[in-house]
Amino acid sequence: MNPYKPIVFYAISLYIGCISYVLFKNIALLGAVLAASFLIIIFFTIKKSFSILIIAFFLLGFFSNLFYYSFNSFDKIETIRIKELKDFYAIGQSNGKKIVLKGNLNEILEGDKILAYGKFEKKSDFNKGLVGEFYIDNYKVYKKDIIYNINNLKRNISYKFTKNLGEENAAFIMSICFGETKYLSNVQRDSFNRLGIIHAISVSGFHIAIIYKVVEGILGIIPSIVISFAYMIFTGSQPATIRSFIMILILKLSKKVYKNYDAISSLSLSALIILTINPYYAVDLGFNLSYLSTLGIILYFDKIKRTLYKLPKSINESLSLTLSAQAFSMPYASLTLGNISFGFIPGNLILLPIYTIVVICGNIALIFINIDLVFNLLCKLIHIIIIILDGAQYILLKISPKVSYMSYIDSIAIFSIIVSFILVKKGNDKLKFVPIIALFITLSQYYNFIPKIQFVSINNINSVIISYKLDRVLIYDQQNFDEESLKSIKEKFYITKTINTYNKNITLKLKKDCYIKIFNSKDNIELEVISDNLKTVITYNDSQIINNNKDVFKIINYPQNKYYLNGKKIQIYTYNILFNQVYISYNINN
Repeated sequence: MNPYKPIVFYAISLYIGCISYVLFKNIALLGAVLAASFLIIIFFTIKKSFSILIIAFFLLGFFSNLFYYSFNSFDKIETIRIKELKDFYAIGQSNGKKIVLKGNLNEILEGDKILAYGKFEKKSDFNKGLVGEFYIDNYKVYKKDIIYNINNLKRNISYKFTKNLGEENAAFIMSICFGETKYLSNVQRDSFNRLGIIHAISVSGFHIAIIYKVVEGILGIIPSIVISFAYMIFTGSQPATIRSFIMILILKLSKKVYKNYDAISSLSLSALIILTINPYYAVDLGFNLSYLSTLGIILYFDKIKRTLYKLPKSINESLSLTLSAQAFSMPYASLTLGNISFGFIPGNLILLPIYTIVVICGNIALIFINIDLVFNLLCKLIHIIIIILDGAQYILLKISPKVSYMSYIDSIAIFSIIVSFILVKKGNDKLKFVPIIALFITLSQYYNFIPKIQFVSINNINSVIISYKLDRVLIYDQQNFDEESLKSIKEKFYITKTINTYNKNITLKLKKDCYIKIFNSKDNIELEVISDNLKTVITYNDSQIINNNKDVFKIINYPQNKYYLNGKKIQIYTYNILFNQVYISYNINN
């Protein structure tokens, strides 16, 4: 078979090569199976001359990641660019590789280029593209260069926006206009996530398209390309902005040389360029969401638009764009983020047009940053628009559903339904029952056929979830728990009832011959599972029990806790009660 649009095959093979390496390093068998399966399919289905090229791109992806993560020759003295400052560490880049910086970080600023003295420790983090940690003992700052000046300009404009608009509004402007999401509060992030517009508050293809379209209307094609490129650099060259710029560039160049523009091939070429330069982007959340959203728009925008032909043109186009962008990105987001927002339709229809105005005004303000009169007038206009936005967001948050937490089974079920729907439309009638099966499997996970006990600890403060049949009971100590942590657990685990154990112990009857006693021990909750003549104690410290009741109890220990949920440390230990015996089921420990 001769592949149609070969560049698409090259991009997919490069991507699978990158993914195969990451899987191989985490689960060797799974990585090997993926690589072998892909190579076998290509070898036996694609014409030999093309299959060699496709396999070459696969190997390029695999070995690019291998060289990026495995061959690190960091010395005790390294030149490092500061990319991002966190509370207790920083992210830097040296020799084209991202590293975590710890130690002496006093007075370091984002954009600084430093000569660091210290030691390197290899610690790969594939999700973030990090190859290790560099512990800085001392450092010297190089002479200020253009990258430092860009970051310094961002700091200056943030200061001026804060002075004119206040800290919260300035954070919003810096995020939506220049990609500086670090200024946003958790409350702001939660609101944007619930409304399904998180993509609008971090610079993406949406922003590049706005900047290009506005500038092209005023100055023409060449200046608009140059300014769009400068904007891409200024906002940090994120995968989504690079993709958008490359696709716009190809679109405009194709018209200049009288060639037909093919969106899928353009998308594939941008992926080839980005992954060849930065192979670690293959598992980057922003990279994948950007490409999946764009792919959905390319494949389904026109189809949805034709289906909604009775709607007014502006609403039709906006709604078609929103729905098509979610076709592939929503299942992926639910799988990776563990939640899904159903408020994205009103959020995108109503708020995005207003955000477009904000992006334009914010960037015009950047041009006039040194002309106080014009800058202040623009800030007053932006302030009025933000007031309108706040009112619209307030109303939408009242009527929009809450963010729904999704399990892996939920996410896979959604993806299966979408894929089966597409295939059935193409004539594969045998798959028409897949949605029913997926729905049954999804619903069955919320019914517990056997009792289940989950120790859930946030920041070393314990709670217990006891699940049986359709009931999920949360036992917690109200004195130790804050409202935000309690809300997070209730939403994530679909709690049907809560019991506060502060200053009291309680007993729950599960079945005729099985009881659970819950009692507090300092800052922890411990359990006795009593059935027939057997008593099982689940505790974090068995020394006192063993000393006093050595032959009476079966003892199960659970250790201390370090997992994250909604920015808070949380650990989950799960036990099942089967035939009146307690068995450990699984731990979540990241």
